[in-house]
Amino acid sequence: MKLAADASGREHYRVDPVEAAIRIGCQEGEAAAFAQLPWKDLERYAMGLVSKRWQEVRRATRLSLRVCPHIEVYYKAWIPTHPAATSRGPLLPGPREALRALNALCSAIAREPVHAPYVRGLLRFEVLGRCSRQDSQVREMVSEYAVHEMVGPLRSGIIPFDPDVCRTRYRFSTTMEWRPA
Repeated sequence: MKLAADASGREHYRVDPVEAAIRIGCQEGEAAAFAQLPWKDLERYAMGLVSKRWQEVRRATRLSLRVCPHIEVYYKAWIPTHPAATSRGPLLPGPREALRALNALCSAIAREPVHAPYVRGLLRFEVLGRCSRQDSQVREMVSEYAVHEMVGPLRSGIIPFDPDVCRTRYRFSTTMEWRPA
């Protein structure tokens, strides 16, 4: 439901439900019937959609979340003003949504100096790698850290503390290649 995915549209619905329904394409008769839906029910439905999307993103960013659980807070703050368009393609919903939110999440992480310095590189590594393995599209990134060396320990539950700076260039497709940058 288009209206549920858009925070500003839901606010407009709270103020003028008929007009909000017409704005999303309902005819007047449909809009009047639609306007009978209580605003709280629309909000509850919208929060359910956000929660569902987050669960998909969570599955696509498991390693990053071990180091930075705040990613959930950043995503949930971003999503109300960035409703997802219906899209099809080779990417599964979680990686697709994580890719869509990637720059915003990295910016939010950068604004908070309490996070491990390699978190943004790890998040990009995880999302770009996963997406490229699914759709075979080439994606590249540069990290200040050798993120690929952190993956094994993270999977074992060991969170790297103060890794050495080692600027590294990554190229993802169906495989991952790396070299010093």
